[in-house]
Amino acid sequence: MKRTRAPSGCANAPTGRGRAALAIARELAIAVTCAGCGDEVVGYFDGSGSGSSEGLADASGSVTASTTSSGGVDGTGSGSSDGSSSGDASGDPGFVPPGCFGDDFDNGVIDALWNTWAEQDASFAEVGGQLEFTAPTTGVWDTGVVGAYDYRFPFSVAQARMRVSVPPDPAVPVLVFLSVIDDLGNALSMQLGNGSVFASTGTARVLDYREEFPMTPYPQWIRIRGDADTIHFEVSDDGDAYTELVARPRIAPFDDAGALIMTQTYADDPNHTLVAVDDFQVCVE
Repeated sequence: MKRTRAPSGCANAPTGRGRAALAIARELAIAVTCAGCGDEVVGYFDGSGSGSSEGLADASGSVTASTTSSGGVDGTGSGSSDGSSSGDASGDPGFVPPGCFGDDFDNGVIDALWNTWAEQDASFAEVGGQLEFTAPTTGVWDTGVVGAYDYRFPFSVAQARMRVSVPPDPAVPVLVFLSVIDDLGNALSMQLGNGSVFASTGTARVLDYREEFPMTPYPQWIRIRGDADTIHFEVSDDGDAYTELVARPRIAPFDDAGALIMTQTYADDPNHTLVAVDDFQVCVE
């Protein structure tokens, strides 16, 4: 995959349909709640870049993980694509399934598969073989990366996973997200923070399911896996053997999906919490 460096502050800034896809991604109603706050919704993407807490309901609970799953697809990710390639004007080959693509964040440059954003005083960088996010100091604000147009994929028999190499301190109001999204406002998401892993789904920009799984210490890996009509939310300590937290009915076809990674601050955090992720990968059969 061709790697490019964009000007500081606008790395791989989206244009055309890429910009539209990013705007839609930022409208997704992915609610976040703090531990002990009950049903108070404290943030979600509202499309304006400002964060909001209007118009959402939240449901959370505590369930023990119990089922081990081997998953349906596998492959290796190293900042490249091993599916078929169609090519584009920039020289980036993009991704055409079946196959895998991924990013191990090992070259200090934001790869062309990502569009990026950073709000308020947040920042991001590839450092030491991982993607580091410095979370905003106030909420509700966020920073992250969303898959570029040439890295869309059908999420049917497929998986998206990443390693959370530096998780947020459970005591701070910061969450890290891995999500699979589409242009219709549908979303599958896992969040890690507050001493828990959260699984959630949203349909047409409305949250319809969210569940909390207290886990201390945190798992190293989180994975969203599609298998026919079921979506599996899974965690792992080694990236090989996964434990299923919950399985949910498929909420949408996700024929043209994208990946989203972000860090969100939902209340004041003056210490500029550092969160890092690594070994991101999508595989599609």
